[in-house]
Amino acid sequence: MEVSPLANTKVRYVGEPVAAVLAEDLYTAYDVANSVEVEYEPLPPVSDMFSSGATLYEDWENNTMAKFSRKFGDPFHELERAKVVVEERITTHRVAPAPIETRGVVASYDAGRGFLTVWSPNQNPHMHRTVLSEVLNLPESKIRVIAPNIGGGFGQKGHTYAEDVVVAALSMLTGRPVKWIEERRENLTAAAQSREQVHLIKIGADRNGRIKALIDEAYLDLGAYPLIPHSYLELAHVVIDMLPGPYRIENYAAEVSLVATNKTPAGAYRGFGHPEATFVRERALDILAEEIGLDPVTIRKRNLISSADIPCMAATGMIFDSGRPLETFETLVQQAAHHDCGDGEVVGVGYAVGVKGSVPTMSGVSQRWGSSEAAMVRLSMDGKPVVFSGAVSMGTRLDKLLAKIVSDILSVPEEDVEVVLGDTLSTPFSTGLWGSRGAVMVGGAVAKASTMLRKKIQHISSILFECRPEDVVLENGRVFVRDAMENGLTLSELAWKVYNHPNMFPQDIDLSLMAEALYDPPNIWQAPDELGRMNAAAAVSTIACAAFVTLDVETFEVKVKKLVLAENGGTYLSPEDVDEQLIGGAIQAYGASLFEEVVYSNEAMPMTTTFSEYLLPTAAETPAVEIIHVVDPSPYTFRGAKGVGETATIPVNAAIANAIQNALRKKGINVKINFSIVSPTRLWSMVRK
Repeated sequence: MEVSPLANTKVRYVGEPVAAVLAEDLYTAYDVANSVEVEYEPLPPVSDMFSSGATLYEDWENNTMAKFSRKFGDPFHELERAKVVVEERITTHRVAPAPIETRGVVASYDAGRGFLTVWSPNQNPHMHRTVLSEVLNLPESKIRVIAPNIGGGFGQKGHTYAEDVVVAALSMLTGRPVKWIEERRENLTAAAQSREQVHLIKIGADRNGRIKALIDEAYLDLGAYPLIPHSYLELAHVVIDMLPGPYRIENYAAEVSLVATNKTPAGAYRGFGHPEATFVRERALDILAEEIGLDPVTIRKRNLISSADIPCMAATGMIFDSGRPLETFETLVQQAAHHDCGDGEVVGVGYAVGVKGSVPTMSGVSQRWGSSEAAMVRLSMDGKPVVFSGAVSMGTRLDKLLAKIVSDILSVPEEDVEVVLGDTLSTPFSTGLWGSRGAVMVGGAVAKASTMLRKKIQHISSILFECRPEDVVLENGRVFVRDAMENGLTLSELAWKVYNHPNMFPQDIDLSLMAEALYDPPNIWQAPDELGRMNAAAAVSTIACAAFVTLDVETFEVKVKKLVLAENGGTYLSPEDVDEQLIGGAIQAYGASLFEEVVYSNEAMPMTTTFSEYLLPTAAETPAVEIIHVVDPSPYTFRGAKGVGETATIPVNAAIANAIQNALRKKGINVKINFSIVSPTRLWSMVRK
């Protein structure tokens, strides 16, 4: 499949770039753009994955771009033997990440040097440079990508878009800097959307509720084109891997079809397949429990992986190195039972349990890049440490964490540590921030480099002090011989001697006051085994959610009164920032449960192109969120840490849907919720049917 940055002969979605206008100022550009006339010949639209007749691409028999399947154990035989079987069609709806800062790019080409500089709020500037190099036919050594502070990414800014290529190409053609800044309507129309899937799921169990088989047939709406990197093909594999979740399911089969439609291309969004898989599984579990006559808590307890099972390998190959799913859920149930929402209005309670493969690799599907992370730490002329990482700053306070790590290892004040992020010219290669990998991977690389630099400092100082390197102490920005603190040097004084008087040291000594290190957890597989299994992540986190809702049976308005989350993370490297990440993720998932939905007409026309149509929750609607920490460090990662950036997005949608289902049952309303957004309008129409 060839994709042109500007539509060539055929436009496949509303929002696809067709032409570019250059002007000296924004207003002139608007005027000229409005004068451009394009003649369109209407074609039959493909408005959903099950549209018949029309195809997006002339040489395709249908609109399925890719289909693949995986099977573990003997699921079809075990499903036939199961005493209870439920079959459901469960749908997750399309949403937009809607970061507060839209996309934008500035490109400046120096024709004399043949050098291109690009400023872009991209979550992975080094991979962005690679893609630009391949498309523009310009060596990577001739491209510099700078990612300034990013006002929210959520995965949407992890791709290389047509606009990135067009702006860079125009600068190369004109020899002048070119800038493009996206408007909100463009963002809601043209930037990556996500989550739209249909699952035909079957679960078989015995009369006691123990799961015997799980079979799923999934359809993923990828929009008009695949995006790179982090394509929907990668997401499809995540969905397959995460459908069994934290449960003991040995017999499992899945078939996934990626279907092209006349919609905006689908891409990464916080959680990347985990929330969708969790919603489908957790709704199906509640339906199974009702069919058997069990309560939702009991059926989960009977199937969750416990601490006695760990370490263990799931059917798909994911290794549970930690996480204790059963104990985490039991902690949630015990503490949530005592939670009072304050007004006695609670009608429905719902539970869901999710699992996050933290710190994943890219190479299993993409066959390029990987899981490792590099960082460099250097002592400047004034003795202040400088950290260089190709990761980016996008509201996670990564720079603060890295400064803390360096401060701890080199024993210097945090405020003395400078952190340089997201500049491909000065930083080591990085695959960027995605997959909840920042703290673990970048932190691990910085810690490793800082430790190497510490040993260098000790060795260099030992020559001046005429002692053994192991007798040199670093403390409060100074170096000195153990038990002789008064005769030491500040790091500034040491650096001054090294940089300005190298003749004070033997010629064969390495005087470079810098260290670069590569960090990669030891248990990640870079390719599947002969059975198709793959452990693509370094560690496993478990998160369980209880949702408390009220339901007005006259208006069908749902209010989420409280969300309680039990998060089984690893060691918290920056505890004060953890809850902010978890609460933010929970509220994002809450918004998708009741408010946010990208809607298209039957002609594939976008209907939600402003915030008056694409609704976001405000502070007035936002429920209370309580966090319960169940700390369970990973044995494989840096300091036992796990990522938390995406974890809370995973179970919330399912827990809210289960709570609403519980409320409907209590009100005597026999409606089954098999769709991931439960707005009053949708709920009313379901009941009235």
